[in-house]
Amino acid sequence: MTQVNSANTRIRKLKKLYSISSEIIRQFGLKYYIRTALEELTTQKGKLFAPDELSSIQKEFSIDYETYLQRQNTHNVESIQQNISKLHKKPKFSFLLIIDKHSTLENIKQSLDSISDQFYENFNLYLINLSTKQISTKFSSYKINVIKKQNEHKINEIISQIDSDFIGILHSEIILQRDLLYQVVKEFNQDSGSDIFYFDEDYMDETSERSNPFFKPDWSPYLLRSMNYLGEFFLVRNSILQQINDVELKNINFFYDLIFRCSEITQKFSHISKPLFSNKKNTQYHKSHITALSNHIKRIGLDATVENGISSNTFRVHYNLDSEPKISILIPTKDNNVLLKRCIDSIKNNTNYKNWEIIIIDNNSVTDKSINYLKSLPYKIVRYEEPFNYAKMNNLAAAKANGDYLLFLNDDTKALEPDWLTEMVSICKQDNVGAVGSKLIHNNGTIQSAGTAYLKTGAGFHVFENLPDSEFGYFNLHNVIRDVYTNTSACLLTKKVIFTEVGGFDTKFDLFYGDGDLCVKIRSLGYDIVYTPYAKLLHDGSFTIRKETDVFFSVENHQYFCRKWPHIKNGDPFYNNNLDWNYSIAK
Repeated sequence: MTQVNSANTRIRKLKKLYSISSEIIRQFGLKYYIRTALEELTTQKGKLFAPDELSSIQKEFSIDYETYLQRQNTHNVESIQQNISKLHKKPKFSFLLIIDKHSTLENIKQSLDSISDQFYENFNLYLINLSTKQISTKFSSYKINVIKKQNEHKINEIISQIDSDFIGILHSEIILQRDLLYQVVKEFNQDSGSDIFYFDEDYMDETSERSNPFFKPDWSPYLLRSMNYLGEFFLVRNSILQQINDVELKNINFFYDLIFRCSEITQKFSHISKPLFSNKKNTQYHKSHITALSNHIKRIGLDATVENGISSNTFRVHYNLDSEPKISILIPTKDNNVLLKRCIDSIKNNTNYKNWEIIIIDNNSVTDKSINYLKSLPYKIVRYEEPFNYAKMNNLAAAKANGDYLLFLNDDTKALEPDWLTEMVSICKQDNVGAVGSKLIHNNGTIQSAGTAYLKTGAGFHVFENLPDSEFGYFNLHNVIRDVYTNTSACLLTKKVIFTEVGGFDTKFDLFYGDGDLCVKIRSLGYDIVYTPYAKLLHDGSFTIRKETDVFFSVENHQYFCRKWPHIKNGDPFYNNNLDWNYSIAK
């Protein structure tokens, strides 16, 4: 069977290779194709026709997680107890364990044990029985408090009977780590202003084996509108819960609905970046989750509709456009008439959005074909006659732009779907959004960029680069609208007024990190940076830039970026510090 699968894989790859080759020859000619093919064969050698290695990658990830857990699960109980005794602030917690028709006695006991075994002991425990099972006598050995009144299990009526600072609601498939409350109280003593604490999580099988960790980003409202990434356990300040009405514990979408309602009251979320609870069930979202999201959208007054997302268990918020503000599309180029023509033709022929202008920044093109092609265009051509400087070129064009929005676009891109620009504008027009980036795809169907992220070294990279676009990836994050710290300016949309306010691109970044710097400046004004997979473009990977510089990394630009923004070495808030390059677990 393995040999058959390998043969099928090779056949599939050969068919895909033939399709890609035909497209490249059609667009760029045989000479360009031969040169590119030789480069690929030299780089990949036999891997080009080898079976996919996703399973081995997953296996390696699993081994890495086992090692990670071994490092984390070395608790010194005496030391922890001493640390707890020295804490100045010791908030009180309450746990509400929900029992429903799916709860088994074994799971209930395991969940109760995980609560009772907490190092930090200042908490109460309540059982909320939504089933017809008589269970109170079965767990009499646990110190369980009683809710006297449960009118339709409405949360506000239950909360009114609880005297504690924070409340955590969980179902019987949730298993807590012993140090969960200890970690929360440590964080609370450093910053007592947090209203909601949430955690990384993993999956636990029937043998209590832990796997499939979800190392989450910090508070990300756009990601929450795409999936319930907070999961089915978090701690909420009691005073916040007391303000929430009409939420019933028996609803299947309870956790998703509750966190939306909390977010409408407070934005003080604290993310403790450790997998401090395990879920024993693989959560499948119900259509009522769309209802919870739709109701949230209505309550906060957004003009949008909700749909199922690209991947299962994800959603798409489709922001409506009631008008088409003018977009200035800025395209730097030099002697790249073939790719530039492809780019412009895709804008003309494969873009539903109509209110745009194109401004081309020509950096000293010398070939007759390029010069003649530029002369034939009905668009504004800005001449930049100095040595290549991406920042200066775009700043020059932006000063001549008439649009309300600026779209920075590389000449080696190609629009793949007609709604790409409508999607970007519809998100960017939101009051809290400063810039929007798109999904960029290589010719071979793998991802070139799905947002950018930073490690603690300050090194930036394209998230999910070289992952096949059809693959699951890391919790399908490449297929959802989400907050990112920065986006690549190969395709980046921003409001012109914001671009002007931050002073445009910093011209000291002649090539690398200039787009990251622009996004950080926009963030410093309080705006969000958003990535959307629903604007998808082909990107050959900075063809003109590679041709001009023949380098892929600039040490000087990186060092300047880190000096200018030293906080970047604290980590990327939207890329978990437990992770290394492209979602591998940090060693």
